[in-house]
Amino acid sequence: MDTKEAELRESVIHQHIGVDEYGYGYYMWKVINVLTVIVGIIFCFTAPQFGPIAVLTGFGLILGGQIASCFQDIRYNALCETAIRRHEARMRQKHRQSNFD
Repeated sequence: MDTKEAELRESVIHQHIGVDEYGYGYYMWKVINVLTVIVGIIFCFTAPQFGPIAVLTGFGLILGGQIASCFQDIRYNALCETAIRRHEARMRQKHRQSNFD
């Protein structure tokens, strides 16, 4: 994929899924997921003095952060592909209309 095509792809993605140039919506959730995992790790190391429920809570935070991160990636990729397909369909439609005119 050349540079112009990659730039067009990024532009289409950002335009259609409502993410600004830097993808704050996506990265904000990534940061939240990472922080959740970090809190879970801290919880696991400090929790033994509080009992097994606290340790399980720490593991739950770690697992929850990882699962949320995976779902976020899947959702973002699906939105990107949908945006690209819509854009390509729109461009084909414009091309067809210009051929009739």
